[in-house]
Parts: sequence; C-alpha cells; structure tokens
Amino acid sequence: MVLTSHLVVDRLGLRLDVPGRSWVGPVLGSVVFLWDGWPFLVGALREVRDRAPGMMLLERE
Repeated sequence: MVLTSHLVVDRLGLRLDVPGRSWVGPVLGSVVFLWDGWPFLVGALREVRDRAPGMMLLERE
C-alpha cells in the first residue's frame, strides 16, 4: 500500500503504471477498518439498539 502512494512513487522516482493504483489505499483501508473494528461496530450497534450508551459509543457529556 505504501508503494502505491503518490508521495513514495514521486520521491523514489518510480514509474508505477498499474490499473486501479488509486484504489489500493481506500480498499485496503476499508478492509482493515471493518475487520479490526467489527467488535466495536457490533458493540456500538447493540448500545444504540438498547438505548444504553457506553464505551463503544464514547459519548461525551
């Protein structure tokens, strides 16, 4: 993912012509967010449904 960023490619002087290069970061970022954040998303949904805000929602007072 780092090698596909514009900053790294420009600094290293690489020419990386891969179709869909601009989608690598957002797609991998979304996968990581959903995979690692799944317990938090499920917990937040449960708290919203039960109307009992807690740590998963991190409500500010």
